Amino acid sequence: MSGRAAMALALAALCCAPSQTWGQGQKALRPYAVVRDAIPKSLTGLPGDPARGQAIVIKRENTCLLCHSGPFPEVRFQGNLAPDLKLAGTRWTEG
Repeated sequence: MSGRAAMALALAALCCAPSQTWGQGQKALRPYAVVRDAIPKSLTGLPGDPARGQAIVIKRENTCLLCHSGPFPEVRFQGNLAPDLKLAGTRWTEG
């Protein structure tokens, strides 16, 4: 898998990650900087995980893939309302 494809899947993981509710015992948000229209540094301090991103998108086929399509041959029906996730890393930066 190319670096750009890995970046695309990591982006998918971020976009489709479950929302988190803040309650007792949870950490405060990390400080971050927005540069133009991006947050260039990882919010977790860890690099993206393309395999995890792909697994999240496939697991949530009724949400992410309702609108998006991508390199997921095991998912029969995929949307066409939102950008195709295939080669997304060639169009966007990590930030």
